[in-house]
Amino acid sequence: MTSARDPHIRPTVPRDGEAIARMCAGLSAHEGKNPPAFDAEIFREACHGPAAVLAGHIAEIDGEAVGYVLHCPDYDTDRMCRGVTVVDLYVEKAARGRGLGRALMAAAARAGSAAGARMMAWTVEADNELARGFYRSVGCEADAILMCGAGDDRLRELAAAATPAGLRLRAPLPGDAPAVARMIEALLIDMGEVPPADIGGRLMADGFGPAPAFVATVAETGGTLAGYAVHWFLYDTEAARPELLLSDIYVMPERRGDGVGKALMAAAARRTLEGGARFMAWQVLKTNVQARAFYGRFAEEWPGVVYCHASDDEFAALAGRGGPLLATEPT
Repeated sequence: MTSARDPHIRPTVPRDGEAIARMCAGLSAHEGKNPPAFDAEIFREACHGPAAVLAGHIAEIDGEAVGYVLHCPDYDTDRMCRGVTVVDLYVEKAARGRGLGRALMAAAARAGSAAGARMMAWTVEADNELARGFYRSVGCEADAILMCGAGDDRLRELAAAATPAGLRLRAPLPGDAPAVARMIEALLIDMGEVPPADIGGRLMADGFGPAPAFVATVAETGGTLAGYAVHWFLYDTEAARPELLLSDIYVMPERRGDGVGKALMAAAARRTLEGGARFMAWQVLKTNVQARAFYGRFAEEWPGVVYCHASDDEFAALAGRGGPLLATEPT
């Protein structure tokens, strides 16, 4: 039996807005950042409004909020599976050391797993050794990955780029799935990855079903696909806005140098702005000098941000953690 002083974790409800906003400001202060734009009303809209983009769990001791996690749907094109991204994780200093951080991560993983996710991702500041040590206990750092992004003037400049003559950018049709699947497979091979089985089937299920996990853009010339990009929206509580994650971009070898890659990037930038976001982020292999030089024309690299994930057995173990801390219903 648990007592009132025992930690308790439950899904958030609208009345948690003030507590979440207070702790979100505490997280920003802890990271040395300016106060976030995320407030109680924005929380209620983003997490519990009719067009909610976030989900969350809150940790309480004796009825007082002492920690929270916010998360949103994600996708992993390396594994061709749904995922969940942790947007914020915070436990107040006085409540640390009681397993709340791990339990909040488990709550996010369980929520993602219930929606079909098989992996979880998040980022951490490179100089935050305390947080990195904790996160390594529940997942791993992707040492080969470098985060990049474009915002403000650079994003608007990219969005204004003209599409080359003869190139058509459009949403993919179900009939495009086999060609896109071949390009995904080629991209993974180029990256030194082993492509998962049945990419085409997973692409149809996750991209063309009733609840698509991502949005794709294809570039077409002369009736033939020349490349594709995959992207979706995450959320940034610091700016209290969505942000677009560009997951994949691939151009057929024979069409490289024709402006197809930049056109696909520009289309993603336009979608970013149309979706109310002011920032677009993506990942690149540190060893991919050619890609880094291409992105460097209209973006910046963030060596101070580390990409982390829990996949496969790590995610299953995290999602399977229950125990007395976790409640499945709000109280």
